Parts: sequence; C-alpha cells; structure tokens
Amino acid sequence: MGLFSRFGKNPNPPAAGEGSATPLTAEQQQQRQRELAREAARKIDEIEAAMAADIFPPAAASAPVSAPGSAPAPAPVTAPATEDDLPHAAAAPETAAVVDEVAILYAQGQLELAAELLRNNLHSSAEPDLWWLLFDLYQLDGQRDAFDALSLDYARRYETSPPGWTGTAPLAQPLPRLTLGSQHIASAEEQASLLATLRASPPELRLSGAEALLAALRSSLAGDTETPWLLLLELLQRLGREEEFDQLALDYCVTFEVSPPAFRPLPAKPVASAGTAVSTASSDSFELPAAMHAPLAGLQSRIIVYAAQHPRLIFDASRLQTLDYLCAQQLLSCLGNLSCTSIEFRNVNHLVAALLRLLGFATLARIVPRQY
Repeated sequence: MGLFSRFGKNPNPPAAGEGSATPLTAEQQQQRQRELAREAARKIDEIEAAMAADIFPPAAASAPVSAPGSAPAPAPVTAPATEDDLPHAAAAPETAAVVDEVAILYAQGQLELAAELLRNNLHSSAEPDLWWLLFDLYQLDGQRDAFDALSLDYARRYETSPPGWTGTAPLAQPLPRLTLGSQHIASAEEQASLLATLRASPPELRLSGAEALLAALRSSLAGDTETPWLLLLELLQRLGREEEFDQLALDYCVTFEVSPPAFRPLPAKPVASAGTAVSTASSDSFELPAAMHAPLAGLQSRIIVYAAQHPRLIFDASRLQTLDYLCAQQLLSCLGNLSCTSIEFRNVNHLVAALLRLLGFATLARIVPRQY
C-alpha cells in the first residue's frame, strides 16, 4: 500500500471536468493542503506511539516527558550502597535445587548423602556456592583430609585462597553448664557451696535456671547474713548485668557497712586464628549455641527476653554448627511473633544459611553468611 493510500488520499484523482465538484480557489486549495498535512502528522504520531510501545518497556514508555524548552528533571540522587547494605546473593539458579536438597539432608543429619550430592554437582555452576557448602560440611564432619583435597581443587579453579581449617570441635567439646534449682539455696550451707562453685568456675560457664534463682534470692535478702547477697551479686556478675549489680552492691554496702564489690567485665573471647569464624556481631547481639535441637523452649524464652530489651535483633551465629529442621521451624515461628524493627543473622555457616532461606527466614530477617 502506498503512502497516499495510508493517509486516505486517492493516488488517481479525477480529471478536471469529471463529476459535479466546483473547482477550488487558490485559498481553498491551501486550506485543504493544511488539513491533509495535519491529518498526516496525526497518523504518523499514532504509528510512532505504537512502535514505541512495542520497542520500549512500559516503565520507559510511561516516563514523564518534559515540556518543550524546559530543562529535564534531575535524576533522583541515591547514596551508594555499602557492603553491609547489600543482601548476600542466594544460590545460583542452576544450583538452587541442589542447595535446597542439601539443606534438607543437613537438617536431618544425613551428612554423607549431602556430601555426595555436593561432590556430584560441584562443576554444574561457575559460582562457588556449592564449594562453600562442602567446605562447611567437611568442617562439621571433621574430614580434614577431604577438606584439604577440596582446598587444592578450589584454588586451581577460582585462583584464590581457599577457606582455612578452623580446627574447632564445638559439638565434641561443649561449654560447661550448671543447672540451678531451689535446692541450691535451701540452706545457708547450700548457698555457700554454690557461691564457692561459681567463684571457682571458668568465665565461660553457662547457667540454666538462673532467672528463677535470682527472684528467690531477692526475696530472701536480709540484714543478718551476707551469703545471699554475695551469691546474688555473683550471679548478676556471671550474667553480665552491670546496672543491677551496681544497684545491689550499693544496697549491700549500706546494709553491712562495707566497701561494695566491683563489677568485673566478662573476659573477651579469644581472637580466632586465620580461617576461624570470627564474630562480627555487636555487644548487643544474641549468641546462638553450637547446636540447636527441638524443642526450642529454653532458648525461646531467652530470645523473648532479649527482644524485649532490643528493638533491633542481631543473632551471632559464629558458633552455630547444627540446626535441625523442627527447631528451625520453631525459631521461625518465634521470630514471627516478636515486635522488632529488624532481625539479622550474622556469620552464619553456609549449611545453616541454606536451611534458613529454604524455610523462608529471608522474608523477615537478613542472613549474612560467613565470608570465604
């Protein structure tokens, strides 16, 4: 179809004298030409608009157009994202199914099957996410020789240093724990024995049942014996509650007319060697244990107390090695019921991170895996 037929003009106009039309004057001919030109311009605009809708995405097509002669609107200025602002990438699309299956096997304790699945798929992606999972699995399972062999292959493939063997065995060497109960304060002798035990114990001693014992001790304080006071002060010291300690120390000083004991900050954790998972959480973080198994009850109560004191929840997962499926589901339910501004898991090993993402933790928390 020719150009004239597109705009409705007959390419073969009738010869002069045909029909009954009256010949147009020069002014009428000019007016007619202007109308045809305007009609042609309108049709061209319609065609260009249709072509633009096909070529450009809707966002670009709907962008506001500046009026003729006006300066274009300045683009919005966005502050550059820092490393902490950027979410850690999930598994590559080609390995996502493998990562999910490995996460399930890991949560069920089937480490050998998880390792075999990872070894069979190591070269299915250019991304190193499967390698990182296998490194963490070998660490967890104590397979040093397999870890070293994998390190050589990793260095050749990616031309970078592999992760270092941490040499830690948090599951084989759990931290000492003392379970407290009412029997420990039933008599003055029992209170003195518990006080001596606490003073002779290492700083990393973990206490269970301390909250109930604190309440019972507070109700038993009297001015005729110092032991309950000293025991309560020792417990507050162990729990790191400096403000409560100082208030009680002042009351103790007034009651017994002696110098108040001083609060001793808990000793810093030893600095990790190269390749060891180093905690990046702040002093307001909640340290997760090395192993988490259902039921979550005891840990859940501590998390609820922590959340009541901190609007921004930071979970330090540098020690966390094992997390079973049911416990992870209970943790997700617990966090979903908390009122907080943000939730973050830091220094998570890659097996735990894969399980958290699989269960949907990423919808309510930021997950920061261990960096290799």
